[in-house]
Amino acid sequence: MRRKDRETSRETALSIAQKADYGILSLCMPDGTPYGVPISPVYLPPFFYFHCAQEGEKLQALKYQPQVCLSFVSKAFPIQERLTMGYASCLVFGTAAVVQDEQEKESALLAICRRYAPDVPALYEKELHTSLKKTAIIRIEAQRISGKQNLPQP
Repeated sequence: MRRKDRETSRETALSIAQKADYGILSLCMPDGTPYGVPISPVYLPPFFYFHCAQEGEKLQALKYQPQVCLSFVSKAFPIQERLTMGYASCLVFGTAAVVQDEQEKESALLAICRRYAPDVPALYEKELHTSLKKTAIIRIEAQRISGKQNLPQP
């Protein structure tokens, strides 16, 4: 990292990832085209999980190249008087794989429900039963996690 003064600890980087509303998953398509797509991941140590359809561009790309990058930004705002941006960001580099184990799939989907719909737990059970069979769950094993922030001091 070029700006070591803005580097965070691994723990702070993970906190940034968990506070972000979404992440951008970057992949490489079989023809070499870069592909970035917003996803709604959840972190269940030591893995990140997200869900998707059982077919489509994400899965095509993952079959071709399982190495991925997840990027998160939990804060971003202009600091006009300094002509810069305030931000807190995290990058996760890792290897993605489709989860085959039904119990792991269920745990991940339930965690996604809790993360993104915390106020409606009564819907989780129904969603698990209707969506689990037709949903792919992807697990990302992080090889490298880094954080960077530029936050003004009070």
